[in-house]
Amino acid sequence: MVWVRKMKPFDVIRTAALRGVLLKKVLRIAAAYGLLSVIGLVLLADYGRGTAKPGIFDLVADLSGVHGATNQNMFIIFGIPIMVTVLTLIYDEHEKSLYVLKCRTRFCTWHAHVCVAIGISFLLACFVVTVSFMAGLCLVGPENTWARADGTIVQALRDRQLFQSISDHLAAYKIIWVIFISKFLGFLMIAFSTLFLKQFIKSGAVICILLLAIAGIDYVEWLPFPVFDRAASLSLIDWIRPLVTLYHGVYLLVVTLMLYAITGMIYERKDFLS
Repeated sequence: MVWVRKMKPFDVIRTAALRGVLLKKVLRIAAAYGLLSVIGLVLLADYGRGTAKPGIFDLVADLSGVHGATNQNMFIIFGIPIMVTVLTLIYDEHEKSLYVLKCRTRFCTWHAHVCVAIGISFLLACFVVTVSFMAGLCLVGPENTWARADGTIVQALRDRQLFQSISDHLAAYKIIWVIFISKFLGFLMIAFSTLFLKQFIKSGAVICILLLAIAGIDYVEWLPFPVFDRAASLSLIDWIRPLVTLYHGVYLLVVTLMLYAITGMIYERKDFLS
């Protein structure tokens, strides 16, 4: 028995090291997959319609809300699978007895999960926006054709007076800011949806399938309003009516806060149920 006790610390160190290596491998694979996915979405984007000159924002955020490197296709192909895979892996690692003993309380452990979810959401939003813009710059250059009188938005609206009324919202820095905030809030809701489902479902694969199914409901527009990733995707209506974008942002934030509160209460009860 004495010999076994002396070996336990080394077993713990070895196990932790192996888990660390596994996490690094998963992160590298996720980064490579994400890079290929976002660049692929940029290449496949429907950039420019009719006689409109294609620009960088046509590649990054197509006006349909589906295509482009930051819209619904991105969440389905890249965002949800990567978020669920990485977050559940880190979650399971944090739930190990060694980490729980270090935190000592469920409150501490839960908010460690929260910080990880926020951090991953921020990093993924930065990653998607940066890679898509870099790929777009290489393909069509930096010109903001949306602000042009012959750009994609004018071609879609077919109303120059309406275009003039919204042209102030189409400055490049404003577009980039709106794209980043919407992606961050979208990833944040996906992250907390994952944490919520993780309280009932152990398998990350099952969680991923369920979230993709919910995203599918948004994709085919079975409901007259967005309920999931469509709220974080930007279409023509978002640029015509900025209040729609604000409403979607508030919706994503409120749902995220509700998931945070509900999941936190469920998680706290584990101390008494376990």
